[in-house]
Amino acid sequence: MISTMQPIFLLALVGCSDDPVGDSGLSQTDDTGSTAEPFEPVVFLVEETWAASDGADLAAFAWADGAVEDSTVTFTFLTEDWFLAQEPAEACSWVGVTTVLAKDTRDQETLWAGFEIGLELVETDCVGFDPTEQLESAPMWTGYGPLEELEGLAKPWFEDHGEDWADWQPHAFAQSLALWIDDATKVVKTSVVLGYALEDGLLGDDPSPLTIDDGLPAGALHGLGMLVFEIEKLP
Repeated sequence: MISTMQPIFLLALVGCSDDPVGDSGLSQTDDTGSTAEPFEPVVFLVEETWAASDGADLAAFAWADGAVEDSTVTFTFLTEDWFLAQEPAEACSWVGVTTVLAKDTRDQETLWAGFEIGLELVETDCVGFDPTEQLESAPMWTGYGPLEELEGLAKPWFEDHGEDWADWQPHAFAQSLALWIDDATKVVKTSVVLGYALEDGLLGDDPSPLTIDDGLPAGALHGLGMLVFEIEKLP
C-alpha cells in the first residue's frame, strides 16, 4: 500500500496571510509546565481517509489481525514555520470517525456516490489549538468519482514520492469534500483514492489493488490528500 505522505511540493502553492488566525491567546505547554510559543496553523489538509465500500455504501472494515477500522478522516494542521524546515513540532493531526448521515451526490453529475457525513474525535496530538468543536459541529459531505482534473496533481505527487504513476493510475479515483454542507460551490476534489481488495472482509498486510471501472468499487478505500487549504476555510 502507499503510505500517507504529506504532499510537500504542493504546500508551496498555498498563499498564507501574515496573521491567519489572529491573536487567539492559545499556547502550548511543555512537560515542565512552562508556556511555549502558541501553535497557530496557517493551513490544513485532509491528509488521509479510510473507508470500506460495498459498491454503494460506506462501512467499517477489519485488518488481517481482526482490528476493526472505522471510516476515518485525518486532518493535518501546519504552522507557517513548518514551511521552513518541516519540523514535526510545527504540525499536528486530528483524527475523526465519520458517520454517514445521508446519501447525496449534490447534483454532481460525474460522481459515483456521495454522502453527508458527521465527524467525532478519535485522537489528536494538537496542543494549544483545538479544532474539535468546529469539526464535530459542522456536518460535511464527501463524494467519490473519476480523477478528471485531479490527475494533473496526482501524477507528480506519486513521482515526487518515488512511485510510478502508471503503476497506480488504473487503481485510482478521486474523493471530493465539502467543508460547508449547505454550500454546493465548495465541493473540491481533495484526495486520490486507491481501492484495495478485501479477502473475507479483511484487509491483508499486502492487499491487491483493485482495477477501477466507472463506479465506486467494493473494497477498502484509502484516500491520500493532494491539496491544502488556508485555515480560514475550516468550518
